[in-house]
Amino acid sequence: MGWAFFWWNRTHTINEIIIIDDGEKNIIKNVKQGTICNVLQKVNINLKNYDKISPNCENHVKNNLEIVIKRRKKVFLKRAEKVTEIEIFGKKKLRDIFLEHNIKYDDDDIITKELDFLVDKDINVEIIDVKKEILTEKQEIKFKKEIKKDNTKEIGYKKITKVGILGEQETIYNVTFHNKKEFKRELKSQQITKKPVNQIVTIGTKKVYKLGKSHNGQASWYAHKGCDCAANQWLPIGSKVKVTNKANGKSVVVKINDRGPFADNRIIDLDKKAFQKIASLKSGVINIKMEEIEE
Repeated sequence: MGWAFFWWNRTHTINEIIIIDDGEKNIIKNVKQGTICNVLQKVNINLKNYDKISPNCENHVKNNLEIVIKRRKKVFLKRAEKVTEIEIFGKKKLRDIFLEHNIKYDDDDIITKELDFLVDKDINVEIIDVKKEILTEKQEIKFKKEIKKDNTKEIGYKKITKVGILGEQETIYNVTFHNKKEFKRELKSQQITKKPVNQIVTIGTKKVYKLGKSHNGQASWYAHKGCDCAANQWLPIGSKVKVTNKANGKSVVVKINDRGPFADNRIIDLDKKAFQKIASLKSGVINIKMEEIEE
């Protein structure tokens, strides 16, 4: 009896079994009696030690038996500088894996795989933590330097007559951080919150002359060439003199380019332009001191 049952068990054929291997359904017909392990081997379905199978591989097959195989896969999840190894069995969407393992992420975060991606083998995934901030920066605005000429001050005179004040500019950026490191910044707005005040430097333009022999007398004027020039009877043509109005102390330096005047006590005839610098034309004749300039 024992031998007969053994022989029947080896030769008896089961109608069919169902194998669901990682979600893929296969129907195997005309399966001979034996363990699940033996049947899988005969149909070239190999199991690895860490794969899951239900029912147990040592169980015997029976008609219409459903065998479910879930293959092991690994998700290598990188976040910042840390890599976490997640083990799953069967095919699953990345969204479901994150849910099962309580992996949190924000809507702004970047995930290198789509959440609906079906994990059917080992994969690498990275979650990039994205933060957006508004950053305000203040910058100094340099003031400009202005030069102001003063003909009442001698050449070489230089003084800050108005102190410059720095201005201030406010710039606002939209800044994006990836894993706490700045990734991108975009200009949102920019405005001057404090205008700079220009610095004024006054310099002297008045020439300093070495004065020689002086003469006292009267000066008249005439319309000549419209320049700082004058007529004199004895000084060399091209020489220069300083003429000072004794009544108000105003002076002008003129160049001798003509001869005259030919009237008593008048020692110089100033061009109209030069005369106006030290007296009114209505004065006609004024008392002056004339000093020769040594070149």
